[in-house]
Amino acid sequence: MSKVTAEQLRSTIQQMMEDKKLRDEDHKKKGRKVKPFTETVELQIGLRDYDPERDKRFTGAIRLPSQPYPNRKFALIGTAAHCQQAAAAGIPAIDA
Repeated sequence: MSKVTAEQLRSTIQQMMEDKKLRDEDHKKKGRKVKPFTETVELQIGLRDYDPERDKRFTGAIRLPSQPYPNRKFALIGTAAHCQQAAAAGIPAIDA
């Protein structure tokens, strides 16, 4: 196994988006209906030498090039400290 860098992930997402555009153009040329489905990506990660009972956290984030659901609402479920941080950021929160 090897590490997936943020740049590799971004380039793969960009390639998928370009492939989708090419498929849509091909469908239009052949007179087929272009389906307005959103591409879905599932990423499964196996962590070697990681014990979730002992090691409770790890960090990493990637920002997608576009917001997948601009009208979707969410709330944070967390401890009192997390709820205070969310309130300071203007995010709805529920104390667990």
